[in-house]
Amino acid sequence: MLTLSKKSEFILPATVKVDMISAIKNQQELLKKKEALIRVQGTAMVKKAGFSKEIPISYEHMESIDRIRALVTTSPQQ
Repeated sequence: MLTLSKKSEFILPATVKVDMISAIKNQQELLKKKEALIRVQGTAMVKKAGFSKEIPISYEHMESIDRIRALVTTSPQQ
């Protein structure tokens, strides 16, 4: 269980699914770019004192390709 204070920032590990067919088709274009749009959509379940609520998550951000590569290559294999 994780306890957080109001408006605190935190990092959660996540499993990411990539459309490899599109990635392979666009690999030349991807190699030329310095940034990529990261989009996260889903839900999180929040529980407090016996009450729970599902909260929608929607996040978009331009991120450096080098940073993405570093995160992917340092992730543990499953």
